[in-house]
Formats: sequence, C-alpha cells, structure tokens
Amino acid sequence: MADTEQTRLIRDSAAAFVRRSDGLKIARDSRCRDGLTPLHSVMAESGWLGMLVPEDDGGYGGRFSDMAALCEELAKGLAEMPVLRTGVFGCRSLVHAPPSATRTRLLERLVAGELHLGVAWHGGELQMTDDAGSITSGRLEHVPCDSAVDGVVALAVSQGNHALVLLPFEGAKLTVEREWLVDGTPAVSLTVPGSGIDAVEVLATGEAARNAFQTARLEATVMASAALLGVMSASFELTRSYLCTRVQFGKPIGSFQALAHRSVDQYVQQQLARDVLAQAIEALDAQSGLRSPAVVHRAKARCSDAAMKITRESIQMHGAIGFTDEYDAGLFLKRAIVLNAWLGNSAYHRRCYNNLDKETA
Repeated sequence: MADTEQTRLIRDSAAAFVRRSDGLKIARDSRCRDGLTPLHSVMAESGWLGMLVPEDDGGYGGRFSDMAALCEELAKGLAEMPVLRTGVFGCRSLVHAPPSATRTRLLERLVAGELHLGVAWHGGELQMTDDAGSITSGRLEHVPCDSAVDGVVALAVSQGNHALVLLPFEGAKLTVEREWLVDGTPAVSLTVPGSGIDAVEVLATGEAARNAFQTARLEATVMASAALLGVMSASFELTRSYLCTRVQFGKPIGSFQALAHRSVDQYVQQQLARDVLAQAIEALDAQSGLRSPAVVHRAKARCSDAAMKITRESIQMHGAIGFTDEYDAGLFLKRAIVLNAWLGNSAYHRRCYNNLDKETA
C-alpha cells in the first residue's frame, strides 16, 4: 500500500520529531519514573492525539493509514505510547460512544491536548449501581498508564449489562498501586474505595457500550501492530549497521553466511508483517468499515512474532555489546515485549482467528 502525499508528510514529520527530541534518550531516562514525559505536551500541540477524531466532532478526521504511519515512525524512537493509549484507544472509545454532552466535552478536551487517558482492557471488573450512576466496587489491574493521566476508560457491569465509563483520578479517592512494565513504562492497578465513586462519566450503556469498546480495541490493535513494525524496523537497521561496520578476521561480520542468512530471514519476516498490516489498515479505512476482525488478529499475530524474532536475534547478533544496558538493542527488545502483550499476544490472536474459522464453518 503506497503512502499518499498526506501520509508521507505525517511520516516525515514524525521521523523529524524523533530525531529532534532524541526519543531513545527520553525512553531510557524515563524508565521507572511516573508522570507525563516531555513528549506528551509536544504530541498534544502537534494535534496527533486528536487525529482520529472526526471533523464533525471538532477533530482532524485523519485516516487510519495516517495514524499507522505516525505510530510506526514514533515507535522507531520508542515514542509511540502516548499516541497509542490516548490518541487511539482512548480517543476511539469516545468516538464510538453514542452522541452526548459528556462525549462532546471529552472529545473537545482531547483534541485540545487537555485530556490524557488510560484504558483498562483486561484484568478486574467494576460494579455499578442499577441506574449506572456510580461505581460501587471493583478493581482494575495492570492498566498501562501513569498516575498523571486524567482518568481511565473501562467497561463496568450492572445487572449483567455493560456501561462504558471514564473513571477520573482526581477526587475519586482510588487506591493507586504503581507498577513498571519490562521496558520501564508505568502501569497502575486501581481499587475502588468501600464508599464507592459517584463522580464517574458514563459514555454508553448496554450493547452500545460493549460495541464501542470492542471496536476501539480492534482499531487500537492494528495501530499497535504498526508500532511493532516500527520497533522491528529500527532494531533491524541497528543490527544491519553493526554487521556492516564490525570487522572480524579482516572482514565485516555481515559478510559471513551464518549472519547474512539470518539477516535475510529477518528482512523477509519484516516485509511479510508489513504486507499483512497493510491489509488490516485498508480494511479500517474502507468506507464500509471493518467487516471481520480476522485481518486484525492476523496482523497482530504476524507483527508480534516478527518483532519478537528480530529484536531477540538482534541481541544475539551483536554479541556481548547487545546485552549491555547502555546499548539500544535491549530497549527495542523490551518495547517489543510490551507491545506484543498489549491487547493480546500472538497466541491469543491466533486463537481468536481460529475461533472465527469455526464460527463460519
């Protein structure tokens, strides 16, 4: 799938941003530190967090192909997380909710760069009152965000029905347990106090809530796949450069067949992942919308496996230097591990794909 002129401009802008901001240094320095990084404000000012908000809702009405290019380029500098969490999953959860004053207000804040969100996609459950007016109890585990976000989007349950809610951090008296993922990015586990929470924003109820959340999750899964493509591409280029410059026995080590053949295999896996991802992006951008989640499951499984293979072998092909904390190869491997697990790893998506085949058989 060839880039349009607009997509090329977005890709070039993101690449320049990564070079200018030294994303790898920020990723290294911000490990195991809570709070918004300097990248958040710049991304908000650039309009990237509101790219997928429709024009009718005050956003930029960007295409998924544009967002995928943005995520891919940012991921080469390990700077994609704010966009994935707020600009994709959080944003699209709001977009797919039924029209309401709450939805309009939150989207306006998101487009203005004033709203930063986390999304609880697994682990734990929130219980609501029958009228969906307040949260009575519950716990959300391992939500990938820092404690400085404005709130967490989650599905709550009331009498067997779902409600899509925004759980605010400020004034909610939540018990917040900070955690760190393998790449040093933050996550939190949240426990609702015994007195419950009244100040909760209800975005949708019933089947509309479930559909909005699941659709946003599928869209975020494709963008996570694009980020994985960026990580594996940067890792591959780092390894290729090393193989061309490291000399042993009077020759660049990349000329040795054992390493050359592994590099070719990595390149093939990278291109296969790119092709499968392009099909998923085209499906999202189609006027008819996403007809089947099969392309999403296939893209995430393929990109996860390829990224894990390329980043792991990068460490091996570098030798001892690849194991050092000062070298960048380990940063790409750890981010690949986190993105692989986010919204389901390759094994999970293969099971989902197989189950779709059984349902249509």
